[in-house]
Amino acid sequence: VCSSDLSVRTRMDARDGEIEAIAQAFDQLVDQLAHAAGVIFNRDADTVLCRIERGELLGGVLFTDYTGSSINLHVAGLKPNWINNDMLWATFHYAFVQLGCKVIMGRVSSGNSRALEFDKKLGFSEVARIDDVFPDGSLILLAMRREECRWLKLRPRHLKEPTHGQEELASAPA
Repeated sequence: VCSSDLSVRTRMDARDGEIEAIAQAFDQLVDQLAHAAGVIFNRDADTVLCRIERGELLGGVLFTDYTGSSINLHVAGLKPNWINNDMLWATFHYAFVQLGCKVIMGRVSSGNSRALEFDKKLGFSEVARIDDVFPDGSLILLAMRREECRWLKLRPRHLKEPTHGQEELASAPA
């Protein structure tokens, strides 16, 4: 084994360790977000978009139960003012444009007035109510159709649309 091979291997091992540390930190953030949203996150099937500043998780959204035509949205804000226009655009662009969903759904307890108010301000409408689903009230099923979504008209400031072949949103250069 020559020294250059050993050097490359040591750097690769260090990089693998860094990647593993980043993956573990991200898993912790996703778990924190899922707990705050009151949902179990399936890493094999679900998607998360989150806003992080200076290493601190501010909030995010989790997408679950994608059917090819619809998806469920769960929201968790951990810090005040966590959501901005870029986050709104990314959330709805992902579901409606990238995935091609016709409708996004949300499930909220009637006892959670803050979440209901937030969701209705986003543009969701109540489509069904089922009594006694939650200890504190009924389940309210909310929905938003693509043609009702005003957030797709935004122009993101710090994000760019993926180009052909990209699957994730990329940060624009500052």
